[in-house]
Amino acid sequence: MNFPQVVPPDFDENYRFLCRHAPPSLMYTERVERICEVLEGYPYRTDPLGGGPRETEEFRVSLSFFDCVTFMESVMALAATSRDQEFMNFLRHLRYRDGVVDYFHRCHYMTDWIEVNCAAGRVLRLSPALVPERQWSRVLSAMPALDARPTVIHGWPKEAFRRVRPFIRSGDLVFFISLRKNLDYFHTGVLLRRHVHILLAHAGKSRGKVVIMPLAAFLKEHRMSGMTIVRPAAAM
Repeated sequence: MNFPQVVPPDFDENYRFLCRHAPPSLMYTERVERICEVLEGYPYRTDPLGGGPRETEEFRVSLSFFDCVTFMESVMALAATSRDQEFMNFLRHLRYRDGVVDYFHRCHYMTDWIEVNCAAGRVLRLSPALVPERQWSRVLSAMPALDARPTVIHGWPKEAFRRVRPFIRSGDLVFFISLRKNLDYFHTGVLLRRHVHILLAHAGKSRGKVVIMPLAAFLKEHRMSGMTIVRPAAAM
């Protein structure tokens, strides 16, 4: 499959550096923890994928700067693969429906990202029976180039965090549900377990870099409807 690909000159160096610190011989969860620790402090970049509905879509890959989505995707793809081309292919399928590099195949809304990757068996939505979920209705229209459409979001209000916490593992992905009626999620990140403590590794726009912080602190700092958690198949 031919498609334009944009890879910065330092990609190979960064990829080898990360693989040395998180080699494929380790378990998935341990690789995630080490990758997040190495990437802590790396710069935030607004809209690193660029593009638009009237432009030729380019498959953009960087391991030197991130927004919240590209950080989450990169950590998962790095931890789940053992070669650079395998990483590229995995990342492409995480980001695009059927792996087709096209603006309208890109998972712009995280609702689509979760749906696509659940259907492909790459992730499974966390849904412990002991913690009943809630549903939120939204009409997605935050992306002007995409047709507005209704959707239903499944998750928990943030006050349910204490009940969900025992089920969380390192490597789980969290999506924070927006208060806006035209948007599904406003942020995402990677969860890390430190004994009884749950940390959030994420590329934070307000901080301008990748940070690792207590998830409880993030929940306290931000207004939201709730959160959805999914678990990568490689972590099961």
